[in-house]
Amino acid sequence: CVAHGVQGAHNMADDADKDKAEEKTTSREADVKKEMELTKMWAKIEAEDGNLKKKKKQIRELVKVGIPPDLRGRIWKKMIGNHLNITVDIYQFYVSRAEAIRDNRRKQTLGCESSVNLIGTDLHRTFPYLSVFQSEGAYNDTLREVLEVWVCYRPDIGYVQGMSFVAGLLLLYMEPEDAFTCLANLLCQPFFLSFYRMDEKEVLSILGALDKLLDHFLPNLNKHFKQVGITLEVFAVDWFLTIFSRSFPLAFTSQVWDNFFHLKCDVRYLFKVAIGIISSFEQTLLRSDFEEILHLLGRVPHSLDATRVLQICEGLILTQERFRSVL
Repeated sequence: CVAHGVQGAHNMADDADKDKAEEKTTSREADVKKEMELTKMWAKIEAEDGNLKKKKKQIRELVKVGIPPDLRGRIWKKMIGNHLNITVDIYQFYVSRAEAIRDNRRKQTLGCESSVNLIGTDLHRTFPYLSVFQSEGAYNDTLREVLEVWVCYRPDIGYVQGMSFVAGLLLLYMEPEDAFTCLANLLCQPFFLSFYRMDEKEVLSILGALDKLLDHFLPNLNKHFKQVGITLEVFAVDWFLTIFSRSFPLAFTSQVWDNFFHLKCDVRYLFKVAIGIISSFEQTLLRSDFEEILHLLGRVPHSLDATRVLQICEGLILTQERFRSVL
């Protein structure tokens, strides 16, 4: 009887495992089907509106769902644009210049061009859980090249830690020349230059704006931050400087970028995302001390509910007038 009971328990366990496996298979099939449908919808839009400037409402709804990974590079490139008019020839010119500096064939350098020699120490730290950026990885040399080209393109800025995550994420979806074009057109925006130039006055103004917005949207939590000694720069500088790419799951960051680029890189959206992330952990943070808050917001767990955060962002009303008033 005992043997039959044990066998029966094993059979029930086997049936449960089969059910779980079938559920996972069904879920994967549903995800594949959904992605195929989204790809078809995007293909139709691109065929009818190549520059993505006419079907705004339809595109907005698709972006909320998330751009299919296979299309992200092409769509992001169109959304970011190229107001700097960077060409392949310009890219290749700076590739050659960077190689000469790195190989000590160019003795005279401009500004921070010598910072090309710092890039190598950061490559393996870029998304360390992805082998492609490690020393023998497929994208290691490519990431180095894109960052070196940036240094020579903007010697007044040079290489700053954090850039490799932005460049790295772009490289996961597009070719090096396109990744550099997008990187330059992003980082040359005043908001990001404030961080990469380490402009203390501008950075403090940005953090002050976030503080005022938290006072408005999450007053109890912001009060708790101040009571336990948390200042916003301990996590928010990294969030903004890397456009949420270093401390967050890649899938979440990619969706944030989908929306940010679609909104023509309106920095108000980045503030919404920051508030959305903090809001999603509000109850946990209210019960946390300094070290616990620092740990949670410094390296956001993969349990982050991306859908909820993005829904919170959609519900936040931040007009240009209000935004200007807090800056």
